[in-house]
Amino acid sequence: MVSVPKLVAVWLTVAALGCASAWAGQFQVSPIKLYFDPPRTKIVAFKVTNVDTDSVSLQLSPVTWAQDGEGKDIYKPTEDLLVFPKLLKLDPKGERVVRVAYKGDAVHTERTYRLFVEELPVSRPGQVAVKFLLNIGMPVFVQPPQRSGEKWGIVGVSLDHSRARVMIRNDGAQHIIIGDVSAVGTDAGGAQVFHNSVNGWYVLA
Repeated sequence: MVSVPKLVAVWLTVAALGCASAWAGQFQVSPIKLYFDPPRTKIVAFKVTNVDTDSVSLQLSPVTWAQDGEGKDIYKPTEDLLVFPKLLKLDPKGERVVRVAYKGDAVHTERTYRLFVEELPVSRPGQVAVKFLLNIGMPVFVQPPQRSGEKWGIVGVSLDHSRARVMIRNDGAQHIIIGDVSAVGTDAGGAQVFHNSVNGWYVLA
């Protein structure tokens, strides 16, 4: 099967931007990525830990992971991965080992999945505060037996009004991770008039 090189666009807003972030949740996973190397490795495990003083209920859902030409992640349900258990409840400060099995064969180009570990809502008597539920999407990679070096590059840069568009192409058989992408603008005298950057992301094979 012919592998189509992946093109991903990264957009940068050419202006000074504010940034707000929020964090919520009460569990952790370790490790944060899973790797299969069939036929040598077809079962892996990770640990889920409840770091809060309340119990937590979780649901685990595997999906295929692809990207369109704009770098948008596309997820679809899959039966390629078997997860046990798919539902679990952790007591305060409790932990549980989860096992994941890959049902497929060896691959020539890396296959990519996400395993979503989603906190389920639990109502408690007298609770009136709004709680933000955590949903972690763990990257899962099925690696080819022979791994080549990274083959990628920037294949296009364009400016559309207030946004710069950078096209990144991955010609390799495995994913790459792009670091920060920055845009710097100068005036006719060479003085910097703006600077903005965005965090990089995965570019799949």
